[in-house]
Amino acid sequence: MFSDKKIVASKPLNLMGLQVFRSVGARLVHHCRHMKVDASVADKVRQVEQNGIVLWHDFLASDHFNSLRAECMNLPVSSTPGSYVRNSGPNRDARVRVSDLDLSRVPALVRFLADSHLRALLEAAERRRLGDLGQYAKIEHLTQGAKAEKRDPQTELHSDIYFTSHKAWLYLTDVTMASGPLTYVERTHLLTPDRLYRVYEHSATMKSDDDPSRRVNARESASLPKPTVVVCRANTLVVANTCGYHARLQGAAGEERCSIHIEVRAKRPFRLDGGARTFSKS
Repeated sequence: MFSDKKIVASKPLNLMGLQVFRSVGARLVHHCRHMKVDASVADKVRQVEQNGIVLWHDFLASDHFNSLRAECMNLPVSSTPGSYVRNSGPNRDARVRVSDLDLSRVPALVRFLADSHLRALLEAAERRRLGDLGQYAKIEHLTQGAKAEKRDPQTELHSDIYFTSHKAWLYLTDVTMASGPLTYVERTHLLTPDRLYRVYEHSATMKSDDDPSRRVNARESASLPKPTVVVCRANTLVVANTCGYHARLQGAAGEERCSIHIEVRAKRPFRLDGGARTFSKS
């Protein structure tokens, strides 16, 4: 009940409204946490809290970014320690866990993960201390496949988790419509009576083999505003609250977008300090 588990596998409890209670309770705890916000990121934090997403163009100085991109793009993903591939429908997502790298060979990456603005923004959004950001980071190469009968489930509008949780991407390449951009429905991270009803509906009717990350059905989708499509230049930092509704568009076969992907998720969402440990999904 008080864990970070996406949904409790008890139909009677969910029929009694447990998932709604978890959603409301975890948000209340999050809002009760106190974290001093650095003035240099205050406006960005405000945008994340109000809209659920913020874009920070030209995040790094050009010389630092060029060194970082060269380091990450030149890593042979198939033979680098900590590398693995996730296939989603026709698309291929090759990743390298930063925690498994020899960090002496990637000084620009180490410098990025120690950036004071990056840390201040993520910690203020999460309202808790995060420790070494390298433990949550991956280098990601997403390659678009040919449209196939089996769709990429990540192209369906969804909410990752029932409590406030953030992901960040620093894009190493330009993001175009062809490369499968992120889309985000602003302000859907905020709880409303309708959204709580949808949480209840999903938890009370889902089957054991359904994805616990709640998919947005056609009826709800029709009532939502148009999603923001994150088409942007390389060296753009994006931070999004992934309890809000998001997806990625299916792009054109062979197109690729590359990023440093950071996912932070509280292991203990009902603790005022957010818990000492953080989960980073592989």
